[in-house]
Amino acid sequence: MAILLAMDRREAEALVERVLQQLELAGRGTNVYRKLWLQCKIAGFSSNYGEAVPGVHTIAVPIFDANHIAFASLAMVGEPRQLLPEHKEKLLLTLQAVATETQDLKSAQKRSSIIAAC
Repeated sequence: MAILLAMDRREAEALVERVLQQLELAGRGTNVYRKLWLQCKIAGFSSNYGEAVPGVHTIAVPIFDANHIAFASLAMVGEPRQLLPEHKEKLLLTLQAVATETQDLKSAQKRSSIIAAC
């Protein structure tokens, strides 16, 4: 869900609603997904400890460009024994650091391209 932060807020909301409608048509509950989307919008990252898919834990952060527009997300996905909820803060800090480094590299490459073009 972290990549949805890259979209225009209205577009992201519309996409989430379409997906939720499809889940409802398929007879699946949507409360978990609504909760995860709300958490993502508020916190700026996504984490899921088996709520959406039993036995699968995830944590994801958006990667921003120099204009602070999300263009990708960075995620860790694993089994419950690999991604424990009590490690969430440490994992989040690690992912955010890698995302920031990626952003800095992208910005540096863009600056180099601009300088080379001059």
